[in-house]
Amino acid sequence: GAFVNNRYAPQATNWTAGINYDLTHHFGAYARISQLEIPITSGTAFGTSTVPIASKARQYEVGLKAVSGRSYLYLTGFYTKFDPLNASFIAYNPVTGRNDQAVTFVGTAVTKGVEADGRLAFGRTFSLAGSVTVGDPQYKNLVNNVGADPSAVNGKQIIREPKVYGHVRPTVDFDIGTTHASLYG
Repeated sequence: GAFVNNRYAPQATNWTAGINYDLTHHFGAYARISQLEIPITSGTAFGTSTVPIASKARQYEVGLKAVSGRSYLYLTGFYTKFDPLNASFIAYNPVTGRNDQAVTFVGTAVTKGVEADGRLAFGRTFSLAGSVTVGDPQYKNLVNNVGADPSAVNGKQIIREPKVYGHVRPTVDFDIGTTHASLYG
């Protein structure tokens, strides 16, 4: 094999800014913008097939909140865009007749959706918390430097990103002597 010498000095500046405004003691609104940059990893830098590109994500959120005693509800709308996004997919290799060829694409990924997060307290000892997120995560504008066709992926759902997901967590609070304890599942 041939030697390929590459020199990379990865740097990233991640940040977030937000504002929270309480309209009353029970109702409020908030907004947040953040940027995440993931520099190239050593595994990416050691590869010789493509020039490594750091992934970046910009996220916008805006929401409303309501609080009453130990109960609360947050409703948040969000939009996230990864640009650029490095994505690899296993493709069919006609030489071997198997799906064993990793193909790298660069493009964008967009997720927009709504999340509801809340807790309903029943007295001092029992509460039910949970959240549900409904989104539309999609790959966009993927290209490949050797001409692989991205049409099977562009506009489709992002791998391992469900459109609907959530959880429910019941909690029982109690005291053992002077120590407060919570049991949840």
